[in-house]
Amino acid sequence: MEYVSALLQPENLQPLFVVFFAAFVQAITGFGLVILAAPMLMLFFAAKETILITLLVAICSNTLQTGLVYKDADVRLVRHLVMGAVAGLPVGLFFYHGVSNAMLKILISLAILAFLVISHFLRLHFQKTKKKSLMTGVLSGFFYTTTGMGGIPLILYTTHMNMTPKMMRGTSILYFFFGNIFSFLAFYLSGTDFFYAGQHVLYLLPGLFMGLGLGHIIFPHVPVVIFRRLVFVLLYIACFYSIYAALS
Repeated sequence: MEYVSALLQPENLQPLFVVFFAAFVQAITGFGLVILAAPMLMLFFAAKETILITLLVAICSNTLQTGLVYKDADVRLVRHLVMGAVAGLPVGLFFYHGVSNAMLKILISLAILAFLVISHFLRLHFQKTKKKSLMTGVLSGFFYTTTGMGGIPLILYTTHMNMTPKMMRGTSILYFFFGNIFSFLAFYLSGTDFFYAGQHVLYLLPGLFMGLGLGHIIFPHVPVVIFRRLVFVLLYIACFYSIYAALS
């Protein structure tokens, strides 16, 4: 009863709806959970705590899904990405511990804006090679511990390759499973305290489970294009608001 009572408090209920919405849209459109949730959760939490909270939520999400999509993944590509990510994680940690919450909030928002602009206006095409995969992993590892959004380089890389949607989904989720775990270990070994983030994640899990479940149920009946456009608009608004709030 105490858990339910605390869950219904505004300071817990509002972030829960953010995670529910992000999980719901991810289940329908395939967009990354963290990329959607991070800018909106920064309206309720400090930037550094948002990174830790979204990391723990993503670990829960990927753990649930990995067993279902493992057979569809490009395991060799995942191996190269993880190798690169391990090299990029320590560099990102340096920035995480060295900059203020306000600066980190701006960095996260600018990273998402760059992702949106590149996705909208550039027509890229990548040929899969070991070198490019390793470099993508390095950038992803850097983004993991700097902004919590290791998926940005991966999405730009895989969506502009000749991969089937099924393989891209399986590869991404399998990589996120390992990437999130290594990111968690990097934070933990550097002395980062997860206690505050863990407390809040307990109140966000119902939103995650309901969002993923409802999204998978509704997926066959929803025009994906409409939701993709809605997500882009909301991300632009959230990013610009975060930059404004950090500078004011």
